[in-house]
Amino acid sequence: MKNLFVKTLISISTTLILTSAGFADTTNTTLLVNDPWSRATPPGATTAAGFMQIVNPTDQADRLVGFSAAISAKPEIHTHKHVDGVMTMTKLEDGLVIPANGKAVLKPMSDHLMLLELKDSLSASSTFTVTAHFENAGDMDIVFDVLSVEDAQAKIEKTMQHDSAHGEHGKMKGHKDKKHNQMDMKHDAPMENNTGSES
Repeated sequence: MKNLFVKTLISISTTLILTSAGFADTTNTTLLVNDPWSRATPPGATTAAGFMQIVNPTDQADRLVGFSAAISAKPEIHTHKHVDGVMTMTKLEDGLVIPANGKAVLKPMSDHLMLLELKDSLSASSTFTVTAHFENAGDMDIVFDVLSVEDAQAKIEKTMQHDSAHGEHGKMKGHKDKKHNQMDMKHDAPMENNTGSES
């Protein structure tokens, strides 16, 4: 009877350990997706693009390695690059990194989802679902809103204005920091001269 009791305790303990290990192994990084959208396409169009923000609130970086979608036979992650003064579009073969405690912004003229070989046109006010494949977080279904051409253009212009303002703010801050450093150098110069004359 005593041996049976001991064996039962060992069995229960082993089960708890294995269950805890399995739970730890299946814990995924939590990612958040904001504002997924695309632009309506004319009848017969074979390509479209998708945009969104992917937020990673954790301490572990993740990577978007690919997409799958019923509406596209060939969804890919693309980016735009300047090559010899010409803007070109290229596939991100290694995927897109989502930095720890940061975000990846997929937007026009930058990183984006490219839907190649569309199986149907995208109509304004409709939606479509894409499954994003992440290295750590696993698969995530994302529903994209399709905007009219006019609404999409307004959104793009607003984004460009925001980026431009943000860039100018960075330049102004850098200019102020540089000016402040120059003032510090001028302030320190007389002290160095005085020290030299005293010696």
